[in-house]
Amino acid sequence: MRVYLVRHGQSAENAADLKRLIGLEDFRQLLEHAQHSPLTALGREQAANVAEEIAAFNPTRLYSSPYIRAFDTAQIIAARVGLPIQTINELHEISAIVPFLLRRERVRLLRTMYIRGYLSQLIPHRPLWGETWWVAQRRVIKAWNTMLEQWSPSTRAVVVAHRAFIWMTLRYLQRHGGWRIVRRSTENAGISELESI
Repeated sequence: MRVYLVRHGQSAENAADLKRLIGLEDFRQLLEHAQHSPLTALGREQAANVAEEIAAFNPTRLYSSPYIRAFDTAQIIAARVGLPIQTINELHEISAIVPFLLRRERVRLLRTMYIRGYLSQLIPHRPLWGETWWVAQRRVIKAWNTMLEQWSPSTRAVVVAHRAFIWMTLRYLQRHGGWRIVRRSTENAGISELESI
């Protein structure tokens, strides 16, 4: 059994200028609309290139996050390999939390807002919006187990998802065994390859 975890191609959100100044409310809006961030022209090209690479593996199943950038990447792969896409909601991105200790009127670099937002996820509380890393990890495990139930020893599955989802999946499998990580990449349109042992 082999699994290919594919990160979506570059999206408009990925191409955002991380050095631009942004206020807290604008950051909140950016996070709320992240699922609608489409692929850029470069992202579509990356998806076409990864589709060619995936085709060489002769996949038997194709899964995708419902977020547009991942689903569009999966559609490009599906067109190349001739498989239907099974969308699994739990494959969605792990969204940063709006940092709760920031003064509203102050603007910061977009990069700083993302860093603070992701660091806020480490605090075990119930955020008003977003999810903590602990909640996200449980969701990742649920998604993995949902797919695993559908696989046989001859399965070659492609899972199109997001950087944090892929990272958490690899970390989970390293701790729990049963899989060998053949290669790892969480760059846009990167492939992390897993083999059951």
